[in-house]
Amino acid sequence: MQSSNRKRSLSPLPRWLTFMALGLLAWNTAAQSETAGTWTAVPNQVIRPVARTGHTLVNFNGAGVLYGGRSPSPGSGSVALTDLWEYTAGSGKFSRLNSTTPLPPARSGHAAAASGIYMYVFFGAGDDGGLLQDIWYYDDFRHCWETQVPTTVQRPAARMEHSAVVTADNRYLVFGGRGAGNTLLADLWSYQPIPRTWTPLPDFPDGGRAGHAAVLLGGRMYVLGGTSAAGVQNDVWVYDPAQSSWAELTSDGEVPGRFTGSAAAAADFGSGSGGQILLVGGQDETGTDLGATYSITVDPTNHLAHWTRQADHSAVYQAAAAAINRPAGQGAAQNLLLFGGSANGTALDQASLYSTFVAPPPGVDLTGNWLSQKATPKGTGAKLRWTVTGSVSVANSGTVKSGASILRFVLSSDTTADAGDLLLKQVKVAALSAAKTKTVKLSVKLPAGQSATGRYVLAVVDALGQVPETNETNNTLASAQF
Repeated sequence: MQSSNRKRSLSPLPRWLTFMALGLLAWNTAAQSETAGTWTAVPNQVIRPVARTGHTLVNFNGAGVLYGGRSPSPGSGSVALTDLWEYTAGSGKFSRLNSTTPLPPARSGHAAAASGIYMYVFFGAGDDGGLLQDIWYYDDFRHCWETQVPTTVQRPAARMEHSAVVTADNRYLVFGGRGAGNTLLADLWSYQPIPRTWTPLPDFPDGGRAGHAAVLLGGRMYVLGGTSAAGVQNDVWVYDPAQSSWAELTSDGEVPGRFTGSAAAAADFGSGSGGQILLVGGQDETGTDLGATYSITVDPTNHLAHWTRQADHSAVYQAAAAAINRPAGQGAAQNLLLFGGSANGTALDQASLYSTFVAPPPGVDLTGNWLSQKATPKGTGAKLRWTVTGSVSVANSGTVKSGASILRFVLSSDTTADAGDLLLKQVKVAALSAAKTKTVKLSVKLPAGQSATGRYVLAVVDALGQVPETNETNNTLASAQF
């Protein structure tokens, strides 16, 4: 929506509108502070998933699990698949997952989501193109497939190109898709594996939708783009299970053109916003393959979606994506794993990773964290004395061995070390190799008259500045406030 260019009077804004504007400005500023990432191709293995489209890729306990789809087949056009693969960040490779029970019928255009040790697969199109109405789940503990028959007569119709997400209370939300006769569907359903019941929820207000991307973020389901009766869209909608209601979000920032068949996932990808959506690829309304990558931060309270264009991927349509854990040593944020899809009508077997992790420069980086801390008073009156105990892990998160350093423990009224703090103890820490840690214990009785109430103990790593570091801002480790 474009704003008017007409001049307006400069009368003061009402106070409520001023506060609202300031709040939206603060949100928008935070939304724009995202960290850009880079795409890296995953080296192809000899044994790997074949090229495909119409498959699913989900986060299954931190790994990316790939299932099904349709692959080119010499002499027969294409064939539906029922193979299952797992990609882990630690190995950097795909490995085939086997089953001790019969496999589900091959399919593509299905939807999948995982919770705990189970990944559920809903519907899709079989090898002959016929629509399926079945439910299967893979048990990661027993390594087997099982089918599940609902106990309710009322249930969704067979479909493909729909979506599925799973909520924290283990409800699978299945939305939209294409039904019999290529009908665009607008219905939303909740499936609970125990007791195997389908429950209809409010229909999508904008009519049938297929080929959209859907993710769960902050307990809400977000639906992005896809194909409606009016054509390809670029809108963002949110369904709130707590309110059982739909709402359309207003988009700002670098809003893309219309898209369908895009891949998306939601997680903390290291932007500092705590959680956002990444969307990549798809096709526009002319059928042109897209390669743009966008991050979307959402404000469901004010119904806002802020788009930021990130590093582009090569053009790809109907790929699948999942947020997966990063390798050890790369922080708690996640990477986006993308696999398959098609480019100019040719199915692909390439995997790619989108990551915001930046390897530290060569050098030493001493830091650490508190493992435990406790402050205990003993005695009364003039004999009251406090004893502070705990332990700190000192780490060299750099790439080069450090020299010896000094660790100081000080009592402070805040979390910043300064000359007014009370020195409690000083410990020599031996040289640390890269990625190594050392635990230092603390047990000290405070001077008479000194109370630990409301104070912190700061562990100051390399307190004398003896070791040149690549990062000098992470050396002060504050305990919890006593």
